[in-house]
Parts: sequence; C-alpha cells; structure tokens
Amino acid sequence: MASERGGARRGAGRKSKAEEMGLAKLLDQCFTPADRAEVFMSLAEMAKARDLKAIELLLAYTYGKPVQRQEHSGSIDAYFIDIGGEE
Repeated sequence: MASERGGARRGAGRKSKAEEMGLAKLLDQCFTPADRAEVFMSLAEMAKARDLKAIELLLAYTYGKPVQRQEHSGSIDAYFIDIGGEE
C-alpha cells in the first residue's frame, strides 16, 4: 500500500514559466501601458504633494530600499555539550 505522505504536493511549488507568461499577457491586456503611465503620473503627483507613502514607494522602486541594520546589545551565553566527538 503506497503512503500518501512526503513528496511533492499537487499544486505546490513555483508556477511554470508558461503560466507566468500567461499571467503577464493577461495583465498587459487588462492594465495597458497607458493605464500604467496614468497610475505612475498620479503617484508622482501625490509624492509632489508630500504624501509620505507615495514618496517612500517611488524612492524604493527608483533607488531600492535602504539597508536595514540591526543593533545587538547584551551578552550571549552559549553552552556547548560534547556528545562524543573525537578525544
């Protein structure tokens, strides 16, 4: 009796390139280059009007998000247990 556990699940994983291209073609039909230009012009106008979210979005797509650094403070306690390695 074959087990149904493990292995790839149906529908799991990345979509095929053909499916991705089909989606891109559909988006091009529904959201034309003229529509996109209009949206970006509106977004630029919002940014010029000092809309912070619009400014952040435009800067992130134009220059990339800035590197986020994380500061760590305090001590780190590490315990190592010898589980029978070489002597």
